[in-house]
Amino acid sequence: MSEAKWIRLISTEDEIRASLIASALHQQDIPAVEINKKDTAYVFLGSVYVLVPESLLERSRKVLIDEKIVEEDAFDDE
Repeated sequence: MSEAKWIRLISTEDEIRASLIASALHQQDIPAVEINKKDTAYVFLGSVYVLVPESLLERSRKVLIDEKIVEEDAFDDE
């Protein structure tokens, strides 16, 4: 069985926003994980990333835009 490749959907400095985004995806049966890269001593430094399986990247973007959770230009494009 092959493992899914996870890809960064969005990054934010706001941990609550990242949780809301991940929760909205979970409600649509899209797996999402939050990776907190914020500095523990200086919490204003760093970001929180929301990752989704690469195969669900476009669906994830569409869900967040359609639900008006994020703007179209909010995504991390690599």
